[in-house]
Amino acid sequence: MSEGRHIWHWRDKPAPALEQVLLPERHEFRVAVPEGVIVHGYVPSYELWDVFVRVNIALIDVQLRGIHDRPALQLSDGSFARMIQGSGGGGERFGSWSTAFVRPAPGTVTLGLGGGHLGKPERGVRFTPIMDFEIP
Repeated sequence: MSEGRHIWHWRDKPAPALEQVLLPERHEFRVAVPEGVIVHGYVPSYELWDVFVRVNIALIDVQLRGIHDRPALQLSDGSFARMIQGSGGGGERFGSWSTAFVRPAPGTVTLGLGGGHLGKPERGVRFTPIMDFEIP
């Protein structure tokens, strides 16, 4: 390395490339998860990278607590995109999630809570839809 610069390697492949950041009209949602909790929040943006899709969710007056309220991306055939990274946090009044999924083939996908995270539905976990969007 020269002059203190660090070159990032991603498993001996080129670094992922951001294609576009999409800002819906602050898509607000209010959905009930199986435990009976109403999850209220909005999707401020989602990002399309060459190898993954990252979705950002802001939560109002609720904390995500379990498998039934984890972000998931359902494909048109009913399967789920594999989650490759997720981070969330916050307090009682405001929280956030940033979750990356393996980029699916072009088409419509549905962002929701619960469902599946390893590319298939998880037994006994209901999927609660939040919004649909297009993958080019």
